[in-house]
Amino acid sequence: MRYIFTLLTFFIAFNGYCQFSHKPDTVVINAHIDTLITKKKILITVDADTTYEVHWTLFKDSVTWKKGWGTQVCDLNLCYLENKDENPKAIPNYMGRGTTAWYVYMLPYGITGDSKLELVLYGDEDRTIELYRIPIDVHAFNTTNTINVKLGNDIVLYPNPSEEYFSVSNSRNVEKIKLYNMLGKEVKTFFHYNNAQHLIGDLKSGMYLVRMLDKNDKIIKTAKLNKIHTGA
Repeated sequence: MRYIFTLLTFFIAFNGYCQFSHKPDTVVINAHIDTLITKKKILITVDADTTYEVHWTLFKDSVTWKKGWGTQVCDLNLCYLENKDENPKAIPNYMGRGTTAWYVYMLPYGITGDSKLELVLYGDEDRTIELYRIPIDVHAFNTTNTINVKLGNDIVLYPNPSEEYFSVSNSRNVEKIKLYNMLGKEVKTFFHYNNAQHLIGDLKSGMYLVRMLDKNDKIIKTAKLNKIHTGA
């Protein structure tokens, strides 16, 4: 009985794999480290008169993936929070004949490197029946002034998490600070001076990207800031 079940599972997975394809054929994310978010659109096609219940997992290469990098995935239901690497069992995707758009986002946070991702689609909530696998090459590169890169190494945001304000240590070369939400939309700009406290009490709770610039508007560092609310 176990042999029959295993054989049936293999047949379902193989048959499903033959019905899926994607464009572009080779998926590459080229992310400049000064860019807050790089979006990659992947078109997935089902060529069968079958509706699949699809769950997914985003795998990161354990050897080459850089600590500090971030990813986001948008499936047919939701755009998930940063580094949410699989959909909840309760929120499957349903894919029938036709083409749908999925999105994978890369957040380099100023860190260069090359690595690989794989977006794997499964036909069951326990992720035992693999339907399709999409390899993704990731390249985070830098053409920024190397002096600014070195200056940014010692910069620290504090307090972080922050409720009402944040400050910046070792910031003598920082002239301007811009805040972005996780969709890349600019929400605040501050002109910076030593020991300044930048007020963010009016912002919604959540993660923000903080871009620090010099007097020539060249990026010195990009960092994450966790805005919290601790009031009643």
